Amino acid sequence: MQRCAATEKERREKPGRAIVTFLLIVNLALWILRTFQVKTIALEDHLEFYGVPAWPIILNINLPLMLFFRFHSSVCLADIWMAAYIADEKSIRPVGL
Repeated sequence: MQRCAATEKERREKPGRAIVTFLLIVNLALWILRTFQVKTIALEDHLEFYGVPAWPIILNINLPLMLFFRFHSSVCLADIWMAAYIADEKSIRPVGL
């Protein structure tokens, strides 16, 4: 959050906003997809390696961590999308410095 647009041209053109928008949409889609899909995941390789009693425990422990990570990163990306092009007195510097 220390970086922002330094010139009027950057504030007008907003370079990089499309990439942040894409990352935000993909992150939200993965969050929703994994939330509904995690209970139905029964990969035979994982079941064979970890065992039938351990695999549901691993999934149930992992689900809150995954949801927290996806939600937190979505909020961070949304904050970057909103605040990156707002002029701040501290961030405006004379051209040539």
